[in-house]
Amino acid sequence: MTQLRINVDEPGMDLEQALASAAAGDEVLLERGGCVVARLRVEVPWARGSLQRFLELRATREPVDDEFAADLERIRKEMNTPVELRFWAS
Repeated sequence: MTQLRINVDEPGMDLEQALASAAAGDEVLLERGGCVVARLRVEVPWARGSLQRFLELRATREPVDDEFAADLERIRKEMNTPVELRFWAS
């Protein structure tokens, strides 16, 4: 992926080129006065509705067995244990 910077104040600014570059996967930054005012990016069509699909799949899943649930709970507790960082300078 390349980055394309376009100054929107320049008379030769080509919006079609900017859109084509963004559609090809390039990062397109639109600038005004040296500051980025907009970023063009590709719309990710597969992301739309993904939460709804996830909830549908989750509703049809098999129940979690007790042993697996106990393992997850143990791991969560271990991961939430504070770590003592004695080697860091104050």
